Formats: sequence, structure tokens, C-alpha cells
Amino acid sequence: DAGVGKDAGWMHLPVFDPRQQYNFAAISMTGHESGPLTRVLKIDDLKFSRCNLIKVDVEGMEVDVLAGAAKTIEQLRPALFVENNTLDRSRPLLEMLQSLNYVPWWHIRSYFNPHNFFGNSENVFESIQPEANLLCFHRETSAEIVGLVPVIGTDDNWQKAWARQAAG
Repeated sequence: DAGVGKDAGWMHLPVFDPRQQYNFAAISMTGHESGPLTRVLKIDDLKFSRCNLIKVDVEGMEVDVLAGAAKTIEQLRPALFVENNTLDRSRPLLEMLQSLNYVPWWHIRSYFNPHNFFGNSENVFESIQPEANLLCFHRETSAEIVGLVPVIGTDDNWQKAWARQAAG
């Protein structure tokens, strides 16, 4: 098992109490001084000969993961699908994507699907912010994007895009 980041090395993972009711997938892996050690790799060190898509959902480490994949991204130009659901980390992420010559579009969706399998009409996710990601293609890639909100600069964030999407 390993994680990915900006630099190869090791990091401590937090210790989870499975008896607690919590979204364990939303816990940041950075900044822990104790807990099990886990290896961290750079995507560039994997030396892929082909890569069509990189999905990044790493609770605040998105810029680090992309930095550790910069050569792979430059050489292979995969599509990127990157979580961007915080206001304080949006700008650095958008700046990183810009430096990689990628054009991002917002993919913002509520967790509730009114057409869910059980036909449940109660939105139990109403108080939870929507899931916000960026679908990104290299600037030289020819792609027709339909139904997504374009990012309008490095000061953009999911809340502004959500408002534009609702008004649209």
C-alpha cells in the first residue's frame, strides 16, 4: 500500500476509531506525527508509458499530487478529474492547473439523486455541500464540453460556480 504526493518518502496516517460516526474518507492524511507509517510515491516515479486519466481526491493534497505527477502530465497529457471543494485551496489548485497548461471545468453535483434506486424522495444530504470536482484537459486537446460550468480564472471557486450553474 502507498499514497502519492509531491515527494517520495513516508508519512504517518491518522488512527481511526471505527466506533465513531464519521466520514473517514474526508480526513486529511497530512500533518500527523504518529500512527502507522505509509510509503508515499511520486506518480512520475512510476514511469507510465500511457495514462489517459488521473483522478485526484486526496483531501487537501491535490496540488502536491499534481506536482509529483508534473512530468507524467506534461508527457502524456491525461485528462484530470480533481476534487476542488474548499474555498481556501481553490486558488493554488487552479494556479497549478494553469501552470500545467490545463483548462478546467466545474463538475458540481448534489449527493442526492431524486431518481435513486429505492425511489426515496427525502434528501438526507440537504445540509451537506455538493461534491465539487474539476474536469481538466490539456489546452491543446480538442474536447467539446457540454453541461459543465467553465472555470473563469484562478479566483473562481465551487460556490461561485454553483451559483452560476443554478442561474444558468
